Amino acid sequence: MIYQRICKVCGLKFETENSKKFCCSKKCGYKCVSLNNKKLAEKRKLERNNTPLNACEKCGVTPDEKYASGRFCSVTCARSYSTALNRKEINEKVKKTLISAGRKTLHSFTCKWCKNQSQYSGKERNNKRYCSKSCAAKDINNHPKAKERASERMRLRNERGEFFQSFGHRVRYNDNGLDIHCDSLIEWCFLEDFTKSYNDSILSVSRSKLKIPYELDGKARIYIPDFDVLLKDGTTYVVECKSDQSGSTETWNRYHKEASFKKKLLEEYCFKNNLSMIWFTQNSRKDLYKKAQKLFSRGATN
Repeated sequence: MIYQRICKVCGLKFETENSKKFCCSKKCGYKCVSLNNKKLAEKRKLERNNTPLNACEKCGVTPDEKYASGRFCSVTCARSYSTALNRKEINEKVKKTLISAGRKTLHSFTCKWCKNQSQYSGKERNNKRYCSKSCAAKDINNHPKAKERASERMRLRNERGEFFQSFGHRVRYNDNGLDIHCDSLIEWCFLEDFTKSYNDSILSVSRSKLKIPYELDGKARIYIPDFDVLLKDGTTYVVECKSDQSGSTETWNRYHKEASFKKKLLEEYCFKNNLSMIWFTQNSRKDLYKKAQKLFSRGATN
């Protein structure tokens, strides 16, 4: 039997042998199902809005929207309702289980570095002094002996030509029989100026091995100058190369503060030990410093 139908979606007339078919194509059929689902959802939403909300059987609060069957206001209340009556018994059972499993006892202590209160378990060592590894590292690295070892490691790295510092312009001075690395263009300028001026009188030039302990801003530090220069007549020079560049930032203020302090410190040290001192800046040889800037591009290393 052939049925004459009108498509519910597009309104076109069509013929079909299926008595249950009301759409002319699959495309219209999918649209029809979607529309029916949408209407059904709107109908359920309307019914839910018209249904009065009951107070939650667990907490007694009346929710703004209906949750599930409407007995509870949330999943938390729904899941905890079944154990609410036996909560004391359940808590006692859990407590016994934790105790029998060897629950850790917590002890309080004050961190040696940050001075904050922290806790550790009874199974850990009783002489715990730091709340974290970072606090332990900061306190250990702040020790004068640790700083001295760090300075020695840095000096050895510099002698090997390993440049780990993130400031300055590292180059190598290869002239007049010398092969010395420099941490800045100012150091290169000093070597260029001094070796050209006193080439016949120089016995040796090397990175300084002096270690001068001092204290600044309440912290123990170690000062290592830049170069040791020995002349054939026995005169020994201790050389420090510093920048005269000015700036208003906190970094430059701290740099110049430390530089002025180190200059006085080096003067006193050289006076007590009968040594000669050279304090070299870019203003000592402006022409040579400009030459170095042209000779070495930024970031280049010889």
